Amino acid sequence: MYTSGVMTAIARSISFAAVVFVLLGCGDRFQFAGKWTGQREVQAQQGANPDVVNTLKRVTVKIDNEGRFEMFDQGISFAGPVQHDGSDLVLKPDTMLDRPLDRQPQDVRDAIKSARLKGNKDGTVTFSEEGGEPVTLKRESQR
Repeated sequence: MYTSGVMTAIARSISFAAVVFVLLGCGDRFQFAGKWTGQREVQAQQGANPDVVNTLKRVTVKIDNEGRFEMFDQGISFAGPVQHDGSDLVLKPDTMLDRPLDRQPQDVRDAIKSARLKGNKDGTVTFSEEGGEPVTLKRESQR
């Protein structure tokens, strides 16, 4: 038979463990789902077509709730699975221009880099690619 002191200690231990599990499970995980847009810093040459320059600047990323993304970057569409890496998302394209990457020439496949999204405290995300400058994206919609 347990004494009331032992029962109290067990109840406190269970309560403490429950609080820890709730806090770990319900952390402030950034909500990436939705449509995000931003613009790169691009130095346009004199006489460049402004529509082309705007297309090269624009970055749009859509993250769905099913673990996939669609991305429009420098005028090219990409899609693929979303992978969590700590608090960041890694976007690994498996299609380009609606065609599977495994059907693209090797030099094209080698040129495709994964991208990373990092949630910021101000509600924006930072989009970065290997060898590129980071771009701040703002949420346009939740879906």
